[in-house]
Amino acid sequence: MQREEGQVVVDAPAMKRPARLFQLPNSESPPNQVRLKPYFGRHQIILVFFDDRLGADRDPALLWIARHAKQIANADIKVFGISGALPPQNRAAVKRLEKQGLAVPFVLLTDPPPTEGAAEMGYLVHKQWGRYDKQTGRSLQGIFLIDRAGQVQWNETGPTPTSLHDIRDHIQVKGLSGRLVAM
Repeated sequence: MQREEGQVVVDAPAMKRPARLFQLPNSESPPNQVRLKPYFGRHQIILVFFDDRLGADRDPALLWIARHAKQIANADIKVFGISGALPPQNRAAVKRLEKQGLAVPFVLLTDPPPTEGAAEMGYLVHKQWGRYDKQTGRSLQGIFLIDRAGQVQWNETGPTPTSLHDIRDHIQVKGLSGRLVAM
């Protein structure tokens, strides 16, 4: 139970539902289509919707994941970074991360942004996952943890993002060796 401005607010019990499926191109040359569903039943999955204007090599969540690649691999977690950045932009970001000596334990996927005259056709996966602001026409950042069964936390409107701190705690709870450093 929480108190909020003199009122008692009861936290709703956590609700899980099947994760929304998608298929997006990765950053390989030429790009291959990556589907989410084949990972269900085999791995936990972290989806990181990152700001394509910032880039994968400057996104705080993806940088944290790159710095903790070993722990994430030991936890058998697959990570996907999703943005409107085109595959060549994502390839360049991976090269910059590698030049910094960071492992890249994630696959970068492109959810094409809207084009002029066809705004409804852009950021389709962002929209499915509630990571799109209709008023500004911009993508929103967010992190989601999908369990092995393909289930994700939900609220009344759709998938609920988690925090990087919760991801860190989740990995630590699995009893992995090695200290994880906060963001």
